[in-house]
Amino acid sequence: MPRHASRAFLVRAVAYGIQAEVYGGLDAETLRLLKKAGQAKGKPSRPQPRRLSKGTKLFREWHGETHEVLVLEKGFAWRGRTYPSLTAVARAITGTNWNGWAFFGLKRRSTETPADG
Repeated sequence: MPRHASRAFLVRAVAYGIQAEVYGGLDAETLRLLKKAGQAKGKPSRPQPRRLSKGTKLFREWHGETHEVLVLEKGFAWRGRTYPSLTAVARAITGTNWNGWAFFGLKRRSTETPADG
């Protein structure tokens, strides 16, 4: 069980456990297909890396000031300087450690709305 599991996840996990106990778990063929779906060419699959197209402009307002960041072939430009990552740009803007993708609102969000929230 994940350490920081949401209430909705825990409810679903308990419900599945009860259902599996009453009706039986997944059959061997389904388990095999699920395992196969999680692999690509025999290797465990990984999420695709996030990419921003060269020339994309990102905007973020911070303490009343709007900051514009330009995506380069390799890195990001902000105020005439090149940074290797969005995290480095966010740190330069805020003076503290931020996840750059989160700071610019680019973090992936779940498409599902939790039942409890």
